[in-house]
Amino acid sequence: MEKINIFGRAVINQNNFHFSPRPVTRTGELQPMACHGQAILSSDGSFDFIHRPRKNYRGVLIKKLAHGRLSSTKDGGILLTLKFMPDENLNIAEEMHLEAWRACQAIVGR
Repeated sequence: MEKINIFGRAVINQNNFHFSPRPVTRTGELQPMACHGQAILSSDGSFDFIHRPRKNYRGVLIKKLAHGRLSSTKDGGILLTLKFMPDENLNIAEEMHLEAWRACQAIVGR
């Protein structure tokens, strides 16, 4: 992507940044863009945005469980994630044991 200078008006508050460019003279000069990154607003009013691609930390799903998931991670590990809500009225220790047993069965059955 080539560097393009755009002039316009920016409105900045605590949580938002909005930029309205002056009318672009050449149609198609700018391509739409949406990405994640780091915004830097200097004390002199200059604004920089650095694109930082999101890293996908999730592994490959082995088995979806009632209260979580069993995955293999990129580094070769096995990850078991469980989440229980207090309003489910469950014996959490017993449910954790059952979910771990089901996860083990999924690994053995691979």
